[in-house]
Amino acid sequence: MFIIISNLKDLETKYKENYILISNYTLHLNEASFDSKNINGEFNQLLKHFSKVLKLEAENEGYTNIKEMKDNKYIKKNNFEDASQKLDKYWIEKNIVYDLNYSYINSNKLNDIKYLNNLKVKKKRLGVKILNNNSESNIKDNGILEKKQQNLSKKITELEKKIELSYYLLTNIDDIFITFRNQIFAHLIKSAYNKSKFTRCCYFICCRGNKIKHLYFKNRWLNITETKDEPSNINWNNLAYNKCLRTLRVIFSFIIAILLIISTFGVIIASKYIIMEVTKDYNPDIDCSYISQSDYRDQKKIFDEFNDVNIKNGTKYLTYCYCLDKLINEGPLYISTTEIKINSNSILPCQSWFESFIKYNSVNLAVVIVIPIVNSIVVIILRLFASFEKNRTVTEEITSVIRKIFTLQLINSGIVIVIVNIKIDIIKNWNSSFPLFTGRYSDLDPAWYANVGVTIVIWLF
Repeated sequence: MFIIISNLKDLETKYKENYILISNYTLHLNEASFDSKNINGEFNQLLKHFSKVLKLEAENEGYTNIKEMKDNKYIKKNNFEDASQKLDKYWIEKNIVYDLNYSYINSNKLNDIKYLNNLKVKKKRLGVKILNNNSESNIKDNGILEKKQQNLSKKITELEKKIELSYYLLTNIDDIFITFRNQIFAHLIKSAYNKSKFTRCCYFICCRGNKIKHLYFKNRWLNITETKDEPSNINWNNLAYNKCLRTLRVIFSFIIAILLIISTFGVIIASKYIIMEVTKDYNPDIDCSYISQSDYRDQKKIFDEFNDVNIKNGTKYLTYCYCLDKLINEGPLYISTTEIKINSNSILPCQSWFESFIKYNSVNLAVVIVIPIVNSIVVIILRLFASFEKNRTVTEEITSVIRKIFTLQLINSGIVIVIVNIKIDIIKNWNSSFPLFTGRYSDLDPAWYANVGVTIVIWLF
């Protein structure tokens, strides 16, 4: 008896009542390469083959036939719970297999069916609008709606004809899930085919393969493995893709993921370079609490420091503290026009400082906002490519997404932020403009927590 189910909801409903059949009795036949045009004939031959294998395997276990294997010793040995009841009810030659499940169509048909349903919903909505527009003023609108409805009807008719065609059918069916009547059948088949290529070669060398010749189906070894997958966990549409094609998709997805991670790495490096350029004129690490107010409020000292060409802008600490004090006490409106006069000479010390202050904080704010947005976009793309891989199960798809996202977050939020902000003296002395290992922090000091730590916390949220 073969029960072929292509509707996932029906499959789930059926197995919720008999989940033990999935967990204990189901085996997965990989790379079957069965001809879809003669699938019933292929399955009948497979059934006869399994009958022969089971009889011979029962003899190898020391039993005359399969029914004798329901004794308590064998059942207790393999921890079978209800095998004896199943064997009393079903005879091997009639009903070995309880159910067979496989993907009979490719994903195109399911997509077309969804599109067809959407078109039918749109057509019904247009019909409702036409019925509600009965007044004379809505005659023109009804004419437009009726034309749209006619176009939808044509599309629906064409799509229904397309769905009826057989071009959706797979040429070969590779993945088949076989649910046996009881655990003994599944256990014997699994044990019989649990032989590696090396083991099979040894059998052919030692005894010309006489002990395993009966296991070959049409001169081909069956790749049978145990499965614990519940039907709802299987991506039935993806079974249309063979192992080779799925592997190529995984490789392509992996390459794209690497490129995306590198691109986000580049964004962070670019932001680091911009911040380094800005800090040449503005040094946020100057701590004014260690500088006397009398010093940075002395206009003569500020005038001399400002006009000293030997002092870099980023190290003019008196100017920095003077302008910061003005910004805090007087606000940003007039800070750029703050003037210092000494002997009929005047300067605007806070004009360039305030511009650098705005640039530095704008860049930091942009980094805090842009990088999480870029990461979010990359995460969405990685999820799409995980779906593109056509994984066999939902668990494999979720695992693929988690691995990629974890790698992205680890590199961007952990490794990159450390190597960008850490300072290694050898590299710093070699090239201070190099974006890596030339940061301002040689240790986890308070300044690191105030600048880098805040960025990490915001990223985490």
